[in-house]
Amino acid sequence: MRFFLSRFFICAILIFSTSSYAKDEDDFTLAVAKTVSFVNQQQVDIWPGFSISTIPSIVHFGGQHIYGYNFNPKHPHWEKRIIDTEAVYYLDQDEIGIGNISLSFDFVVDDQHSYVYGYLSDDACTDVRGNIFRFAHERFHLYQDEKFPSSTFPFESYDGFNQIENVQLAYLEAAVMKEYLSTYSQEAIKDYIAIYQYRSRLLNNESKLYEQHKINIEGIATYVGLKSLGLNEKIRNQFLVNNYDHWCSFNKINDCILRRQYYFSGAAIGFVLDKDSDQTWKQDLEKNGICPLVHLIQKYPMSEVEINKRLKMAKIRYHFEKIEKPVEDAINTYQAEIKEKENNYQSFPGIELTTKFACPMSGTRASQKQYFINGHLSLHIGVNIQMACDNNAVTISSRNLPFLYESNQYSEKFKVDPSTRLIINDHEETIEALFKKGKSVLFHDLILENSNTIIRIKNLVGIIQLQDKSLLLKVKKA
Repeated sequence: MRFFLSRFFICAILIFSTSSYAKDEDDFTLAVAKTVSFVNQQQVDIWPGFSISTIPSIVHFGGQHIYGYNFNPKHPHWEKRIIDTEAVYYLDQDEIGIGNISLSFDFVVDDQHSYVYGYLSDDACTDVRGNIFRFAHERFHLYQDEKFPSSTFPFESYDGFNQIENVQLAYLEAAVMKEYLSTYSQEAIKDYIAIYQYRSRLLNNESKLYEQHKINIEGIATYVGLKSLGLNEKIRNQFLVNNYDHWCSFNKINDCILRRQYYFSGAAIGFVLDKDSDQTWKQDLEKNGICPLVHLIQKYPMSEVEINKRLKMAKIRYHFEKIEKPVEDAINTYQAEIKEKENNYQSFPGIELTTKFACPMSGTRASQKQYFINGHLSLHIGVNIQMACDNNAVTISSRNLPFLYESNQYSEKFKVDPSTRLIINDHEETIEALFKKGKSVLFHDLILENSNTIIRIKNLVGIIQLQDKSLLLKVKKA
């Protein structure tokens, strides 16, 4: 797949025991069947060409109680059930190796490439509605990956989170968009565009593209996820605002500016264009990669004088004074914390190991704290990981890992003890012994194991490359 990694969820990645789901299981499995049918029926309105039922959807609850939709089972233990008049197939226990995978876009079940969704119960997805939203949002990512041009996807870096004025104005934009979602005022949209036009001048070209591409992908997937719920507009818009407020409080400021604000703004822009535009914006995005924000700006052209006037008035109307100081303080505090944690990582004992696995990793990752360094890189503190490539050619399990750098380019970096055990093509040695030999090693099978991490690689060509005082573990595409 070109872009999507399971690590970029709209809800935190966390799996609980099956008992946590008992009260929601019947409601959710029924809601999935209804949502699949609803999206098919309302395809023209939600997104022309998008259908959830083109491949099987496999839904599970903590790795147990597995349900297959639009699925033709071969394993004899699947039990046929009728949910909302549709045939759905059920397994009481995990007999397909799904484990704790909370999301996968291409998991093979009974020889069928399937979309896997694990029900979540956390601070962001607390109920059936939140999970149905996420179910549809993530499923649309697969459609985007198949249909949207590569120019639509965000591969640029972003430096706007270091610019205090940019962040302050981004929060002002959100306040204005909330006003629109409540009143549908065209004046609010004009204010939004004016603020964006001014704010965008603070950004370099790469950061501008980063923002547009985040809207293209995460914002529009949020739009589709919300439309798939079939809610009335007032409830739908409040759901979107609540989601923004949850993820964009000042104590989550960098996560907001680098990721979460685009879920909100992109979906809201879609709703604006639904009200106030022809529907060519969807085709222009899917076929030509034209960001919906561009459509909005073109619809409401304005002079430099009008931009400055609207910005000035918006600062008064939306109480910019309540944004300025909290944002400045939050950014300064955040940057000081990042510097401290990165210094802690540098002084932490061990040999630095960088992993590069050319395959999307599915599963669970939970950390005590995540610091976003830029648009591509973040630092996790206190990490638990259970992840695998879709065909289990690569599996990673870590418990209580003190530090981990995560890149969205299929790369991670952390420190391992020199005594870490390696089994390379059935030959066992330690990392320390490998360094003494001073030679890189090719492999097709590998196990790396210590007290808190196990990495298993099966039937893949790879290399352990010595790089001064660090190691690179690299495999080709699974």
